[in-house]
Amino acid sequence: MKKYTAILLFLPILCLAQLPKTLFWEISGNGLKQTSFLYGTMHSVCVDNMNIVPSAKKAILNSQVLYVEIYIEKPIDQYKSMLTSLNPKGRNIETYFNKSEIKKLDRLIQKKLNLRLYNYQLLKPQAFNNLIYSIALPCKLTSYEEEILKIAKSGNLKIASLETFDAHAKVPIRKDLDYIADIKNFLSNPRKNTYTSSFLESKRQYDSKDIQKMYENFSLRMDDKSYHQMVIVDRNLAWIPIIEKSVKENKCFFAFGAAHLAGDVGIINLLKEKGYSVKPIFY
Repeated sequence: MKKYTAILLFLPILCLAQLPKTLFWEISGNGLKQTSFLYGTMHSVCVDNMNIVPSAKKAILNSQVLYVEIYIEKPIDQYKSMLTSLNPKGRNIETYFNKSEIKKLDRLIQKKLNLRLYNYQLLKPQAFNNLIYSIALPCKLTSYEEEILKIAKSGNLKIASLETFDAHAKVPIRKDLDYIADIKNFLSNPRKNTYTSSFLESKRQYDSKDIQKMYENFSLRMDDKSYHQMVIVDRNLAWIPIIEKSVKENKCFFAFGAAHLAGDVGIINLLKEKGYSVKPIFY
């Protein structure tokens, strides 16, 4: 029933005009004196598959400001980030697993990181899940944001965030037991698990550059309409005033998750509704 409910909830999304297949877009018009750019990213990618095309690199280096979803630079935000990864109740992560699973986790962490499970015993399930995810996949991971930041820093660009740390920390997350279930699934079948399947599916979608499909797939996965509202819609609406103010003052490059680009409340459509010309750049 949930599956059909989700399809009915997001039926209008599927009726939108199909956008060109590209992750790279140019913002102009509406009185702007210079062009700015949008670039859809993937937050986790194998290092060997990282590919920021020359035209995007050139656009970054020719910009004055790089905007990403969240850039943690202030010491207070770095401290907050560390605290948010710890379980405030002090619950040991081992209490979620049986003895056999604990042994498997300890061996895995020792093999991959040369550390022991007890080094991570106070992590929240979400943070611990991220750790296991990063070492469970058969490749070294990076992110498009990380690589784009390196390019921007090499060109001495100003770097800014589309949202504050506190706002970013309020983005809804899954339940603790959902993260634990993914870890248990991996331990029971390391070769075929939810980590690998979801990662490969995300990579396939991203490589297709079909941002409309990425948005639709993300929307249809959400059984809870409020989650989609908070993760995509509310954040997009909050980013638009920042983007508008920034492009009027500087030549900017905006890099954020590709699912934010498409849809009736996607960044592309919202900017068009404000009177801007948002054109695809093919590469």
